Amino acid sequence: MVEPVVVIGAGPAGISAAWQLAKRGIPVEVIEQDSVVGGLAKTISHRTGLRYDYGPHTFHIRETESSRRVVSEVQSLLNGQYRLLDRGTRLYLKGKYFVYPPEMSEAVRKVSLGLGLRIGWDYMYAALRYALNPAKHEDSFEDWGVRNLGRTLYDTFFGLYSEKVWGISMSQVSSRQAHRVAKLNLKNIILRMFKFKADPETYFIQYFYPHSGIGNLYQRMAQEVQSLGGTVHLNATATRIETDGQKVRAVAFEQAGRERVIFCQGLVSTLPLSVVTPMFARVLSPTTLEMAEKLDYCSLILVYLVINRPRVTDYHWCYLIEPKFRCNRFSEQKNVSPELLPEDKTVLCFEASCRHEDNLWRTTDADLGRMAIKDLVQMGILRPENVEEHFVTRIRHAYPIYRLGFERVLCALLSELHQVRNFYTIGRHGLFMNNSMDDNVEMGMRLAAHIAEREAREIWWQSVLRWTQLEGVAAS
Repeated sequence: MVEPVVVIGAGPAGISAAWQLAKRGIPVEVIEQDSVVGGLAKTISHRTGLRYDYGPHTFHIRETESSRRVVSEVQSLLNGQYRLLDRGTRLYLKGKYFVYPPEMSEAVRKVSLGLGLRIGWDYMYAALRYALNPAKHEDSFEDWGVRNLGRTLYDTFFGLYSEKVWGISMSQVSSRQAHRVAKLNLKNIILRMFKFKADPETYFIQYFYPHSGIGNLYQRMAQEVQSLGGTVHLNATATRIETDGQKVRAVAFEQAGRERVIFCQGLVSTLPLSVVTPMFARVLSPTTLEMAEKLDYCSLILVYLVINRPRVTDYHWCYLIEPKFRCNRFSEQKNVSPELLPEDKTVLCFEASCRHEDNLWRTTDADLGRMAIKDLVQMGILRPENVEEHFVTRIRHAYPIYRLGFERVLCALLSELHQVRNFYTIGRHGLFMNNSMDDNVEMGMRLAAHIAEREAREIWWQSVLRWTQLEGVAAS
C-alpha cells in the first residue's frame, strides 16, 4: 500500500495542494482542526441563518499568464456559479472617500488646499529624487514610504494608519512589509495617474467570488479530494511529528479524544512556524526553536454588525485612516455576494488589530460591539438603532509582523527545515508571508506539481526563496 502525503491545515494553500495531489493520483490525507475547510477564508453560517466570510475574501485576477492559469482551473470547480467584480476599495479620511490604491490627482484634489499643495510638492520631489538617485537599500517601512511617496502623502495615507494596524513604530518594521501590504511603488502610482497599466504582478482591478461564499470554493476542493480517494479529517489537531533521521515518518493527531497516527511519504504544513517547529524537537537545534518564537504576529478581532437596511455602501472594503477610529477597516458582505444575506438586511464586518495578550483581545463581546458601532456612528452613515445585533470572532495568528532583521531569522529557520527531505511548509503562516489568497492557492498547486513530478528539492528551495524574497539573504 502506498503511503499518503499528509497535509496539515485545510486553508487555501493546504487544501489546494491536497486537491492537486489527489488529481495526480497521489494518496493524500488532510488534518484540519476546524469543523470546516477554508481556514481564514471560510464561510460561516450563523445561528440566525445569516452567512458571511472572514473578511470577506475575494480571489484576485492578475494580468499574468500564471494567474490566468490558476484562475481558470479554480473557476472550473464552481460550474459558473461566481461573479466577476471590479475592485471596490475606499479610504475614509476627514469625512471623504478616496479610491485605493491612492491616485495622486484625487489625493491632492479632495484634501484641503494647504495639505494638497504639500502632498503634491513632496510627491514630485520624491519622484525627481528617485529618478536621479534610485534607492539602493531601504531598511524600514518608514524609509520606503518617505522615499517613494513623499513625507506628507506617506504620513496622511499610510504612516499613521500602519502604526495603528501593527501597533509599533514603522521605523521598527522592515520595508518588506510595505512591499507585501501596500504593494505599491512610485512607478505604479505614476503609471496609473496617467492611465497606463501598472505592474500586473502587484496591481489588479478585478476579483471573482463564488455566489455561495468564498468557503464554497474550498469545500469543492475538499469534495474532489474525497471523491478521488483522499481523506479530510475535520476537528482534528496535529500533535506530533515522528522522524527517521532527516525524514518525516509519521504524523499523530487527536480527534474526538483519541490519538491516531498516519505513516506518510511526505508532510505539507500550513501551520505557523512557531507552532510546527516544536513538533520537530528531535531534529531541529535549540537555536532554531528559539528563532521560531521571534517571528511575531498581529492578532485580529472581527466584529460583525447586522444592519436593518438592504445595503449601507456600494464598495467592498473601507479603510478608516484616522486614529479616532479604533477599527482599521470594515467590509460589506452583500457587495460581493447578495445571495448570502436576506434582501432587507446587510452585514458590516469591522476589523481591529491587537496582540493576543493585550486588553483589547480580552474585551467582552458587548464592549467590542459598542466600539464598532461608535466608529460607524462617527462616519455619520448610520445610527445605533440601525444595528440589530452583533457577534465577534477572534483570530490569534492574523498577519506576520516584519520587524527589522526578521529576514535573517526566517531564512535560517526555513533553511534548517528544508533539510528535512520530505517536509514542506507553505502558505501565509508556513512561510511567514503577508500574501493574498490567490498567491496561496497557486503555491499549493505548484507544490503538488513539484511532488508529483519528483523535481529536485533544490528547485523547490529556490521557489521558496523567490516567494519570500530571501534570495539575497540566503546568498550572504
